[in-house]
Amino acid sequence: MGINIPAQTFLQEKTPGGYRGRVFGNFWFLTTIANIIPVIMSGLVSELFGARFLVFLIFAIFTIVYFYVNNYSSGLIGNGAKN
Repeated sequence: MGINIPAQTFLQEKTPGGYRGRVFGNFWFLTTIANIIPVIMSGLVSELFGARFLVFLIFAIFTIVYFYVNNYSSGLIGNGAKN
């Protein structure tokens, strides 16, 4: 969700005018596919294991991502943020 605006800006700046329709068409196709997969997977997990397990699983994933980003964020961002 939060990456769409920077991605659109990047694509708009780097794509030649004649190819923008094709590039943005493919971008939104991939965005739609990326949004459908979690919906299907969450429905499958909640049917198999229940809604309580799904909430726990989402919490666990966010917790793991939080600690990973806090521990390794300098490697993800790099040295490009120097002022």
